[in-house]
Amino acid sequence: MKILVDLTGCTKGYSYWTYAFRVLSAWRDCKSLDADIILLIREEMEPSVKAEYAEFEYILLQRYSCCNKLQTMFRLKPVLNSLMWRRTVNRSGCDIVFSPGTNMLLFLRVKICRVQVIHDLQPLKVWKGKKKLFFRLLTPFILKHSDRIIAISDFVKQDILKTYPFVSADKIAVIHNGVVLPSSGLSRSLQSDSKYLLYISTLHEYKNVGTLVKAFIELKDTISHKLVVVGKSTDYWEKEILPIIVESGIQDRIVHLSHYVSDEEIARLYRSADVFISPSLYEGFGYTPVEAAMCGTPVICTRETALPEVTMGLVNYYEPALDHIALKNKIMEVLKNYPTKEQLKVISDTFKAQYDNAMQARKIYDCVAECTGGRNLLSHKKKLPLSTPF
Repeated sequence: MKILVDLTGCTKGYSYWTYAFRVLSAWRDCKSLDADIILLIREEMEPSVKAEYAEFEYILLQRYSCCNKLQTMFRLKPVLNSLMWRRTVNRSGCDIVFSPGTNMLLFLRVKICRVQVIHDLQPLKVWKGKKKLFFRLLTPFILKHSDRIIAISDFVKQDILKTYPFVSADKIAVIHNGVVLPSSGLSRSLQSDSKYLLYISTLHEYKNVGTLVKAFIELKDTISHKLVVVGKSTDYWEKEILPIIVESGIQDRIVHLSHYVSDEEIARLYRSADVFISPSLYEGFGYTPVEAAMCGTPVICTRETALPEVTMGLVNYYEPALDHIALKNKIMEVLKNYPTKEQLKVISDTFKAQYDNAMQARKIYDCVAECTGGRNLLSHKKKLPLSTPF
């Protein structure tokens, strides 16, 4: 069996990339997989793939670099690139194409069996303009033309079924993400220059960092902690949150790490924090609360979307998610009634077992392999209608 792993929807530094390469690392290290793995990549990904996964063959996806005036006028370049993607997949000689990330190239049907990972339907809720329109128009075709769909949480599965009733529940397998931390980050360290609360995530509006900042302002005269915020600066942070920080005069209490932070440093930040806080309004999975808990740090998060499911009811929750006073009270409650090392270890061990990367990657492999039922579908799929409205 030959599996084509389509990495064209993954960009280094983003969640799809993390997901894909954790799966590939586990597949590489597993000696019992009865399959040849071939990667489909964009040209700019070639150096990273050669450096990290030299043992895998790969195919470069060619793209249309220029269009004539007519093609430009009718914005045909994305369609032409989608046709190029389909031709490359169909001629790959593989039995299955596995897409761990989503992009708008993927709306066409292919001749071989196809397994698609859906991380969330967040763009329908938070994107705006043309990007949201394209996602809304093309996602139904991606779902329809996939033989099997992997949802990274039951929340995502239910969201798909609610939003797209034509999708059969039997078509969707729920397989949680594997979570990996550097070995140096799996024990809690007490060495720290100052006490701090920790937030690690993107700084977009739906991540709700504003509620955390407002809660911290309420606490500034009660606790001596700093608030460490790890995430690349955004317009939302610059225009909406920084003015609140400046107006409240707490600039010296906020440590914003906007540069690249290594996995090892992230782990050190987790284990040295007094509390990790995720006030997010939307998560398809939510890596950071699980990672923090695996490092032995108390976690506070919302009960929104996938967070209660993924954290298994084992961490501290506050609600309503937009209520900064409720969050302030929960932070004080955790600091005053701090969990014991034994309690934190139980949570850490539970998450390590539940989200073991090798185990989750094996589930993904089994789901992909089952798509063929042990058969080569190259000839079987030719009997299926390949017509598409595009």
